[in-house]
Amino acid sequence: MDQRRNIMDEQSNGVQIEGVDWRELFPALRLFGAFRMAMQPTKLLLAMAFLLLVGCVGCVVDLAFSNHLVYPGERAHLAHLLDHRRDPTSGETPLGLSAWRREVSQKMRENVEELLWQAGVKDDMEGLLEGRSEGRELFAVAASAVHESFTQRYDEAVKEVEEAESSDAAVLEKKLAALRQQRRAALATLAAQRPRGIFAETMAFERAQIGELATAAATFNLGLRQWPDVLSGPLPSEADVTPSVLTVLRRLLVDHPRWLMQAHFWPALVMTVAAVILWALFGGAMARLAAVQATCGTSCSLLEALRFGGRKFLWMLLAPIMPLLFALLVALLLALGGMLANVWVLDMLAALFYGVALVGGLVIALVVVGLLAGQNLLLPAIAVEGTDAFDAISRIYNYALGRPWRTILYNGVALIYGAVTYLFVAALLFLAIIAARSAVGWGHVTGAYGMPVFDAMVPPPTMHGDGGVIDWSLLGWSAKFAAVLVAGWHWLALGLLLAFAISFYVSASTWVYLLLRRSADASDFDDVWLSDEPEQHSAPAVASESDQGTDPAPAATE
Repeated sequence: MDQRRNIMDEQSNGVQIEGVDWRELFPALRLFGAFRMAMQPTKLLLAMAFLLLVGCVGCVVDLAFSNHLVYPGERAHLAHLLDHRRDPTSGETPLGLSAWRREVSQKMRENVEELLWQAGVKDDMEGLLEGRSEGRELFAVAASAVHESFTQRYDEAVKEVEEAESSDAAVLEKKLAALRQQRRAALATLAAQRPRGIFAETMAFERAQIGELATAAATFNLGLRQWPDVLSGPLPSEADVTPSVLTVLRRLLVDHPRWLMQAHFWPALVMTVAAVILWALFGGAMARLAAVQATCGTSCSLLEALRFGGRKFLWMLLAPIMPLLFALLVALLLALGGMLANVWVLDMLAALFYGVALVGGLVIALVVVGLLAGQNLLLPAIAVEGTDAFDAISRIYNYALGRPWRTILYNGVALIYGAVTYLFVAALLFLAIIAARSAVGWGHVTGAYGMPVFDAMVPPPTMHGDGGVIDWSLLGWSAKFAAVLVAGWHWLALGLLLAFAISFYVSASTWVYLLLRRSADASDFDDVWLSDEPEQHSAPAVASESDQGTDPAPAATE
């Protein structure tokens, strides 16, 4: 009787919650392992190396194309110009880019002269600025003139208070504080008007947009109501709209590249080619690290990952380019057929076969949509399968177009989770910089006239940027050297944040690929290509995972 009661009790208990494998029940939960994978030091090191090399190339490009300066408001003017070309009746015809740059350059010099006059510079403006270039030299001379002018005004304020009948320290401090505030405002205005190089402008823009994308995704501001304007219509200016995920993606993927190619073609081409080549090597190595870690639960060494990236470099380089070349080939064939419309009588034949052009347009649309939906899966496909670009392309089009809702779901979850983790890491690094700056600043004293020398050497940082501008005019030669070193450490912290974003992108994309492959091909998550070479991650190393209760990953042949 007691035994029957025990059996009935066990049957009535049902399935225990502790025994449920939630990751098997909800496979999308595996995406939350991307944060731990992204924090792997080896991937962060590869991402930092990628950013460092891209930065070196960018600095060389800015030096080589020093005549390609970006003036404040240039992107907005180009967007206005393109909107007017799309709808000529929208208003007055704006200036072309060349004429607009000449006008802005002239206004910039006039604004600098007016600012110097307001700052109390008594030198001859034309003689001071004559022959100065529009870049670094002009604004360096202007900043030096502002510093000398306010130094004279500081001395005059001190002398005026000392000559007064009652020398009041509070009155002097009040005057000096007002002068310091005016000086900071003048220097900030100069920094805001200063044109920048192509790479410097691109990095500043992309840093800001990545921060806005993370904020928009973390707050679920997807911008779905704006999708018709995002796809085809003009967008409001960056200052007039709260950024959403769709608007930020359009700025990053459409508006900014279009501005670069139309306004600064050659430097943009050099930077793009260099970035694509470097990404094929370092991105492929990071994808291999993520593939082994996700499927086997272990990690291969940095050297093994770089060797894999070197062997598959050509395929990883061609994988995102080949669909674009195919779409371009179809477009050229359609353009060749469209030339028939220029010949008498043959225009009727061209109109008769216009349906073929529609089919070609559909092919181009499918190629572009499939590439946009699955471009983040190309490197993981090569890294997991150990295959070539042709197989990787066929897989991502099969997964992305064959299972569009799963693709949207997995990428959406990865985006939102990545945004939350990015903001967490950004806040952690920001607090670390603030704590270090505040603690070190306690031991510094102010300089002449109460001007904060430490604040000039170490400007306050921002959440997603590199902080303010160093006030070189207040610093001696040793303080300038120290400021460069401190700025280098701050850039390292910022680079670590960007490296985490890149590492998370690769790690999450690897899990998205594995999840889509499981859904489409019923492949196990531990199914990964492993090289038979002895220096590579070998099967016995994976087999050690079976001692921990998991099955070893099968080693496939190349």
